[in-house]
Amino acid sequence: MSTNGQQDSTPTSAAKMSRRKLIASIGLTGMALAAGGNVTQALGDPPQGLPGGTNNGVSGKGGTMRKRNGNRFLTAIVTADTIDDLRDLAGVSDGDTVMITSGGRAGLFRWDSGDRSADCANDPLMGMYVPLNGNNGSGGAFIRILDSEITPQMFGASGDGTGDDSGAINAFFAAINTFGLRSGKCVGHFRVGAPLAAQLGAYKGLTMDATFTSSFADEGYMLSITNSYRLNMVGKLALIGNGSTIATRTNGKGLLLDGVFQGSITKIDVRQFQHNGIEIRNNTGFSSFLRIGEVLTYLCGSAKVTGSNGISANWSNRIDAGGSSLPNQRSTITVDTLPPILDITDYVSINGNPYAVTNVDRSAMTLSVYPWIDIGLNAGTLDYFVGSGIFIRGGDSSGVSFGTLNTTACGIGANIWALYPGEVQYFSNESCGIGYILGRAPDFATVGGGIGTQYCENCAVNFLKASVYGQGSFRIDSTVDQAQGSKHRALSPRDSMGAFSERYLLMSGLRMGAAYGYETEAMQSASAPAGFSTLLLRLGGGGYPVHSIRKDSATIRLQDVSGLRTGFGHNQMFLYASGTSATGAPAGTLTFQPQDSGYTVNGSGAAAFSNLAGPTMFHCYLSGTAWVVQQAGGLVFKAVQAVTSVSVAAGDSHTVDVSVSGAAMGDFTQSSYSVHIETLLMSSAVSAPGTVRLSFYNPSSSAVTLPAGTAHIRISR
Repeated sequence: MSTNGQQDSTPTSAAKMSRRKLIASIGLTGMALAAGGNVTQALGDPPQGLPGGTNNGVSGKGGTMRKRNGNRFLTAIVTADTIDDLRDLAGVSDGDTVMITSGGRAGLFRWDSGDRSADCANDPLMGMYVPLNGNNGSGGAFIRILDSEITPQMFGASGDGTGDDSGAINAFFAAINTFGLRSGKCVGHFRVGAPLAAQLGAYKGLTMDATFTSSFADEGYMLSITNSYRLNMVGKLALIGNGSTIATRTNGKGLLLDGVFQGSITKIDVRQFQHNGIEIRNNTGFSSFLRIGEVLTYLCGSAKVTGSNGISANWSNRIDAGGSSLPNQRSTITVDTLPPILDITDYVSINGNPYAVTNVDRSAMTLSVYPWIDIGLNAGTLDYFVGSGIFIRGGDSSGVSFGTLNTTACGIGANIWALYPGEVQYFSNESCGIGYILGRAPDFATVGGGIGTQYCENCAVNFLKASVYGQGSFRIDSTVDQAQGSKHRALSPRDSMGAFSERYLLMSGLRMGAAYGYETEAMQSASAPAGFSTLLLRLGGGGYPVHSIRKDSATIRLQDVSGLRTGFGHNQMFLYASGTSATGAPAGTLTFQPQDSGYTVNGSGAAAFSNLAGPTMFHCYLSGTAWVVQQAGGLVFKAVQAVTSVSVAAGDSHTVDVSVSGAAMGDFTQSSYSVHIETLLMSSAVSAPGTVRLSFYNPSSSAVTLPAGTAHIRISR
């Protein structure tokens, strides 16, 4: 032992004693006097309010001792190697200061003779409060003088990836809240043999450059951070479970953030868990965001996609319940394999289609899924999409803002059950079963939120709208995935014929900015049946939506969502329609109808458009409860009429009336004939609403035969 850097000057006999015995025999005051005289170095006061501070009821400055008679003089700082040495001290007085010199527990401690039994009970690893041997702190304790943030090493953690640091880390987290500290610092590679828990309280800060590697087996969370309002975590937090394959992993879930709101986290890296990598819930408080700069999740859960080793099962004994085209429908099946941590947040893939798991019965080896399975299937194989890179749940467990979200080789990249899904600036997803799930199947929708840029590669489904209800203005600004819209899906119940219900197939309430340059709010599911014929277009806020369809005949239902629209003043949208005709026009009829009771379209219950000349842009807007639908750039129809051969006398005309729906008096007409008509002059005009009259005039002095042919008519206004 030394004092303030001077060598021990104990007699030879004392030198043969152990340091702990020496300290116990002559006491702290004796060690200070043995150092020989006073020292001129004195430590300044520690920060106010911290343990060991001058306003904590402990007399004296660091490095300054007060004698019991109140006379003040400078003495040496006594040093001790370990906490055990510190506990062996005798003859201590209020304000006496000792420096621990070795290891991560090094630091200054000041003696307080008051009853510190409660503090010592709350600090069993003696990172902050150290009682003497044989005492529980009721007779006093040494209190650590903090001149910086506390660390897990102060509680005995090695931080070098060896041993088990879980107890020290949990004590570190507990001390921040229990002793009212503002912040802590956690730096190192920590191997942990038990789950970690941090209930930090409000307005706390953590400086992190920490990797926690598991050496235990547990289906719960590796680290739970709870009730930590306005947490500010700076730096990187990494959690690594054990087991590189789903069959060898023994840690259930990675990080839980529960009740962490109005906070900020710089970076999280989570790898190798059976189920969810990061789970955020109960993020409710003062309507504010949790901001996370960067998230990386890898091998969280399992999905059998190209190049991955997921979990499959054989299934049979299908039993259907619920109604046709209704969200209450379920198919219950028997399986020969159930993943150990499968629950109702997960999905399966059957015959290339995703299904939400709604119930798991392990004793009966059955699971229920939504919607009904393909009508022609009664047995087969399925692939599990188990666990998520990040899972967010709850009515208000939301408002999470991500800078970068990168999910790789997870069952589901991001599974959003929250009412308010928040924002992701850049979302990258590779080799997951489903990249991003919006809403809880079948009937829990979301409001707001969006993705700036989405990149997906080697995923079974890139984006899935899970709820039958329209989403409240979710957007994807740009997509750079390899398969664009074909892997953007909407989960829909099936009808009695096994087709997906047309009512729910479109991405109602979503905007997706595609790489080819326009936005669409109503995207048809890639799995829509061939007979798909009804679209629901919702008029909402956030610009002038452009919808696109390619159908020869369809019914378009127009819906006014006033709650989303009036705040922005947007009351119009556009529909670009094409079809399979030679000119690219819809070959049949497009009928516009109001979705809401009491509304009209062009003054009546419906407006029909047929005989279109080519791909057509429709302009749809509202005036009160009256929808107006017009062809953008002028109304254009076309008609085709077969004409029989006839002789036209000199100076006479032959007329043919052609029925053209929508033609009105005053419309412009153009006409042509499929064969040469000699000297005859052909003309056309609207002779009555819905009727175009063709006229073949013979100006010559002799009769001319009009050959049989086909008349083509174009009407515009």
